[in-house]
Amino acid sequence: MTTVYWTGAESDDFYYQSSDGTKSNWSDNSIPQATVGETVVIAGTSDAPATAVASNPAIRQILNLTVGDYGTLEILAAANSSSLGGYVFAIHALDIISKGTVVINTAAPVELGASCTVDGTLTILNNTGSVLDNDSISGSGTLNLIGSQLGTVSNPVAVTGGLSVVLQNNATLYADLSGSTGSVTFDTNTQNTFILDDVGATINTAFYGVSEKSLFAISAADGVVPVSANWTQNADTGSWTVQINSSTGTIVTLDDVHTANGFIPGTASFSQDSAGNYILSESNASSTGTVTSAAPFYRHDQYIPRRADIFLRPHPDAQYQPFFATSHDCG
Repeated sequence: MTTVYWTGAESDDFYYQSSDGTKSNWSDNSIPQATVGETVVIAGTSDAPATAVASNPAIRQILNLTVGDYGTLEILAAANSSSLGGYVFAIHALDIISKGTVVINTAAPVELGASCTVDGTLTILNNTGSVLDNDSISGSGTLNLIGSQLGTVSNPVAVTGGLSVVLQNNATLYADLSGSTGSVTFDTNTQNTFILDDVGATINTAFYGVSEKSLFAISAADGVVPVSANWTQNADTGSWTVQINSSTGTIVTLDDVHTANGFIPGTASFSQDSAGNYILSESNASSTGTVTSAAPFYRHDQYIPRRADIFLRPHPDAQYQPFFATSHDCG
């Protein structure tokens, strides 16, 4: 198995190769994907970070792609008739190291692999067609979904490990959180939807920035109809436990829900979307009726995409204002 390393000797173009074939931005002067079964590594140093930009569609799936410390891969390619199996970039196994970054900034589908480990940062911008071959993602890093959807009714994403998920600008995530010890942060300035595929489970994942714009949903695939949502404040942490119930019992329990400053859960209601999911909507029962501060994001401190909107991630020291317990049914 051949391993090739990013050098960036000629430019930031992932696919650059001189007309005589003697120069490229890779250690063997070839283009990754030109050979079946290659392992590809993009990494830099704190003094010399490395950025590779894939502006053209892929020609072959990469077997193993590692984005190492101080390495960045930007995928910008638009779809065309020659795209590989409909994907503009295709990976069998993706590993993002703690200080590595991958940015998908294209509406075209990207194959994220049968194995996807994110210990660094994966940001998906305005994309609804990218897939995880085994419908799973793991790691201890950050997944930013900005105006994007990951997963479907029939293919929810199993999230495992301590992954931090950020939903922003009308993002949607279909997820099974039974193996997660991480967090989900909602941007309170935009509506975002988290669709649960965890019937009968108690979810320990922490949810932050929850407000009337944060939509929890029960997947259409679960075959149950929610009728009520009960919110009870946890005395020890100030967070909330949320039970979503059917007429015959509890569908799912979220035991670590942190509301945004200025939000008090009020009247709950359920509605079905076009995919058949049951969407839980909560009104704000605070006296002002408004959220006074947005979810605690700050700008990414390692990388600002040159060809993308600046994205945000949750602050690890965020504080949230606790409120009193409520319990209510949906009428």
